[in-house]
Amino acid sequence: MSTLALPSASKPGAVFPARDIITDIDLCVWVSDAEPGDSLVYYRGHLSHDRVPTTRVYLDEPRRRLDWLAQRALFLNAHGWIDLVQRRCGPAVWDYVAIKRRAAPPASAMRAVVAALIKRAA
Repeated sequence: MSTLALPSASKPGAVFPARDIITDIDLCVWVSDAEPGDSLVYYRGHLSHDRVPTTRVYLDEPRRRLDWLAQRALFLNAHGWIDLVQRRCGPAVWDYVAIKRRAAPPASAMRAVVAALIKRAA
């Protein structure tokens, strides 16, 4: 079992710089490569706040990327691929962690993930 975190995630209380926000595709690739029980800190900050346009935490492109990442994490959780956990790092700062589930989801879940990625890319 291993834990993967982006370099900036090692700084307690620090929000991810825009350059370190992974894409939803990166998350899907990690899920496909991860062993059951592996974990990934896919974001550090206040996700529900940081992805809202009016908060101005990020410019439009990184904010959209963060929103897609959050949506994909929820989608993968709903379809049985990952569990989602939050760890408090400081005032209004959390680690958002994806943990690969032990049981493999049905093939229909993979088709749903691929269809969602294709739809977004179109």
